[in-house]
Amino acid sequence: MNALPIGDPAPRIFGSTSDRKPCSKNPQEARHILLVTFCKKSCAASRRILHGLERSPRAYHTDCWRMMGIWQDLPQSLREIAQKFQISFPPIANRDFETSRAYRLTHAPILFPISPRGWIQRILIRFHWEELEGLFRSLERSLDRGPWPIIQGEDPSL
Repeated sequence: MNALPIGDPAPRIFGSTSDRKPCSKNPQEARHILLVTFCKKSCAASRRILHGLERSPRAYHTDCWRMMGIWQDLPQSLREIAQKFQISFPPIANRDFETSRAYRLTHAPILFPISPRGWIQRILIRFHWEELEGLFRSLERSLDRGPWPIIQGEDPSL
């Protein structure tokens, strides 16, 4: 089974917060770009890419977009994940893998940029720094913002 195709409507996101409270988000109702990233604590590629993902909210802070981290891990491990990887965007535990099945996940990490109207714009599977940088360059152009490097010299290579 492959991930949802570009142009499809993004499914509702179900999960749990670090406090084990249910969380539900309908991308069809969002009025901003939504970057939905699926990661797994035990996945080396997921851990490596978090530095670039974390830099993006600081680099492109605007009301025009939001990032959500959907974790293939238990809700009780979310606080540890947020602290260990120093992420500020909200981590959501993928309750019963309902959201993973809806998005037809095949790999982690995977990133879905979703339009303000709820359509999947692009899919980055097991993405690399250059792909992440390209995504944010296109985001900065659409928001008319200056460039901000996501890639840093100290980042581990993939």
